[in-house]
Amino acid sequence: MIEKEPSRQGHPAVFVALLRGINVGGRSVPMAALRDLCESLGWTKVRTYIQSGNIIFEAQGPASVHAAALETALSAHYSFPIPVMVRDADQWRVLAADRPFGGWSDLKQLSLTLLDGPPAADHWQTLSPWREGDEEIELIEDRVWVKTPGGYGVAKFNNTFLEKKLKTRATTRNRATVEALLAML
Repeated sequence: MIEKEPSRQGHPAVFVALLRGINVGGRSVPMAALRDLCESLGWTKVRTYIQSGNIIFEAQGPASVHAAALETALSAHYSFPIPVMVRDADQWRVLAADRPFGGWSDLKQLSLTLLDGPPAADHWQTLSPWREGDEEIELIEDRVWVKTPGGYGVAKFNNTFLEKKLKTRATTRNRATVEALLAML
């Protein structure tokens, strides 16, 4: 993933931030507190979507700076690590336009696993043939689309599995969430 600084002549750009693994297993992060924390970073027009750590905000500077700032702020408030990934609105529009698996799409049975960056080719090859039963995965740059006709809850190609095999951080959202965040931009 090549990151460019959004340029709008001093105007803030719109970003999407995704937090991994919150509000599950005792890792509680209230959305009101999260919005307040984001605003303390100087971000504006901060909005959250559902309880799983999806944030839309405006700020100046590159996505990587915002991801690092939020991770640092979260680590000062919570006793567990919370990985953060941030993409600017243009990057989000591009990934939302992806039509993997020949255009197959289901709002709940198609998920996006967003990676810290494109995986090494040899790590990706370890997953070949990229299919397990009815499940399939498809890599597009810094993201893996996961087709789970049996449901994500029983998927082999889940977030933890992909992080381990691809040796990178990741966070996953279903197509419905990807589309909802797109609509909020």
